[in-house]
Amino acid sequence: MNALGGRHLGYDLLGGKRGPLRLLSRLLTYSAALGLGYGATLGLGFGVAGALVIAPTTEYQLRRRAAEIQPSNLESMAIALVRGLSSGVAGWPAVGVYFGIAMAHSAHLR
Repeated sequence: MNALGGRHLGYDLLGGKRGPLRLLSRLLTYSAALGLGYGATLGLGFGVAGALVIAPTTEYQLRRRAAEIQPSNLESMAIALVRGLSSGVAGWPAVGVYFGIAMAHSAHLR
């Protein structure tokens, strides 16, 4: 209970809804959920990619949408490229080089 109370006190003291503690909490939550979900179903490589790449880019996009900032085409393309490359790198050792290339290409096209 003390740890939970300390977290809420820190949340209030560090800016509430717009503070760094909220960003860190959301980032860690998304990283844990995507890392464990992808890792349990698709393997370790996808779990790492989900936790270290897909979760932060998802948090970035959701945070900008909450602020009602429309993404530019370049921004959308850059995020798709980063996610596609991470999926390709994760898929490469799991199945093979051709699967990794196909995964990177198909994720980039979304």
